[in-house]
Amino acid sequence: MQRFFGQILDSLGSPMSGVTITVRKAGTATSVPLFSDNGTSSLANPFSNDINGSFEFYAQNGRVDIIPSRSGVTFTAADWADVLLYDPRDDANQASHWLMEALTCFTSGSDRIVDGHRLVATGLVAIRAATTTYKTGWLDVLETGGVAGSVILADGAGAIHAPWVVSADLLILEQRLEKIGDAVAGTRRCGLTSANFSAGDPANGIYIRQIDANNAFAVCRAASTETTLTLGQTLNNITVVRFQISTGQVRVAVDLVDKGTITTNVPTVNLGWSAGGGATASAAGLTLDYVQVVATR
Repeated sequence: MQRFFGQILDSLGSPMSGVTITVRKAGTATSVPLFSDNGTSSLANPFSNDINGSFEFYAQNGRVDIIPSRSGVTFTAADWADVLLYDPRDDANQASHWLMEALTCFTSGSDRIVDGHRLVATGLVAIRAATTTYKTGWLDVLETGGVAGSVILADGAGAIHAPWVVSADLLILEQRLEKIGDAVAGTRRCGLTSANFSAGDPANGIYIRQIDANNAFAVCRAASTETTLTLGQTLNNITVVRFQISTGQVRVAVDLVDKGTITTNVPTVNLGWSAGGGATASAAGLTLDYVQVVATR
């Protein structure tokens, strides 16, 4: 996350306190989730600057409008408009190592090498032609589902693996996905796990899960003990889910809206990415058009 520091001065160059700072997505009235540190502690939006006129916050990469206000004072909006926030650690192309980005076209029973790893398809896997609905430039979308349907990122035909060190690395997992098939039947899961999803919940993992027509959950499992966070929405529409994983804590955002944290013992075992579909062919599972796994140090 980008750390932004600013200071408000009056016309004589002296610090001005008592200024309310509001941060919004550039050109909109939508407030941006703010933090007082790198993604762990939430910060109110709006908030007030300090006695020295200074203020600071952390926020995700993107363009924002920073709006200062104080009774009786007029600020020039253009001075704080369309500010670019950018932290290279959140950019897969700039990270110390990135593990996976695009999903590519393949069919059940075949596999493909992606970014040095092997994608293995089991069960029912369909290919959906690209449309303007999905991410521009990525031509194929996977639909996984049916009995024991799954897609796995693997080092080999059976073992899934992601080389990250829990105690040292900050791990970012971002997925854009949508639930398909029957609204009730079947369980959909997608994320990092210690085993193939098709056999049920893994002993260890960090993933998103929707089991019926109701809310989806963010899930952390360590040694089969799980903690969950209700996301307050379903995966019935195209949704971007972002996990920021550090030792003992996972912060979750959905479509850039902060959903809070799960405090847990993050598994120390190797984890790999996989997606699993519903229990029947009509509960076809998940449509995915990208997955990004970034480990930074």
